[in-house]
Amino acid sequence: MTAETSTATAPGMRLNGGMETSKVSPSADRTVRILNHLAEHADQSFTFSQLRRDLGMSSGTLHALLASLVKASYVRRNPDSLTYSLGPALLAIGAAARSGYRLGDDLVPEMERMSAELGLTCHATVTQNDEMVVIARSGPPEPFGRRVRVGERYPLIPPFGTAYVAWSDPPSIDAYLARSDPPLSPDDRERCRHALDCVRQRGYAVSLNPSTRHRVGELMEGSDDWSGKELGALLSELAHEEYVLADLSPGSSYDVMSMTAPVFGPDGSVLALLALANFPRAVSAEAIPALAARLRQATVIPGARTSTGSDPAQLAV
Repeated sequence: MTAETSTATAPGMRLNGGMETSKVSPSADRTVRILNHLAEHADQSFTFSQLRRDLGMSSGTLHALLASLVKASYVRRNPDSLTYSLGPALLAIGAAARSGYRLGDDLVPEMERMSAELGLTCHATVTQNDEMVVIARSGPPEPFGRRVRVGERYPLIPPFGTAYVAWSDPPSIDAYLARSDPPLSPDDRERCRHALDCVRQRGYAVSLNPSTRHRVGELMEGSDDWSGKELGALLSELAHEEYVLADLSPGSSYDVMSMTAPVFGPDGSVLALLALANFPRAVSAEAIPALAARLRQATVIPGARTSTGSDPAQLAV
């Protein structure tokens, strides 16, 4: 099963994984610990004694490592307060990471495993200028739905992309809801907010397959143009339907279009979404949590963490 990927990049992240079987240099490991500690408390500065206490290093070791980092401008030593913080040289490194890091390379192996296990397609998207762009796809041919293509773009407007928006601050959520054209009614806006709350609480989104969604798929077949008047009317209609499943009812089954979960960066921001799609039959309410748990496992990238800062290994539905 071959995955398709694009060269789209995502914001830089700190990664701790890779080369697990190689011998680790104690000195390099201590240097990484210093930088990670300063990065995790970027709004603070630390005295030498505080760093020695927090990191548990000897004075001689810590002094030597800090001297090297300060000389290279990776760490800044304030001459007045004699405290340490991140240095300006890291700005260039961060810029290089943003331009060269390929998020899809970390996501695809687990996407392929998940598709093989579940017999479903999986695709990854990132956001660019209020659009969602597909950067990778894995899984079997799609006899039950419209084929998702790498490089395809979708508008980030209600009701799409709820798993991107659910963890945003209130002004960003307001801006997202305001993109609906025509504007959402007070009832529709409240329903969308409730759906966003449910997505945030559960950690994943379930999108249903209302009749309007089928008409959107037919209209978009073979096209990337989302600006047509007829399509705009359908998208507006879709925003007023029950597109995002908010509350699960035991004993019920759902015509699920997709299940999506966020890929979090080290700072808790959403870097990308992973989506399972093309379910061949209705999905029971009881089966959804297990599928979501498997999907969320696939979103964990070495060195990243969840939106709450917890250990990725502890992800649960």
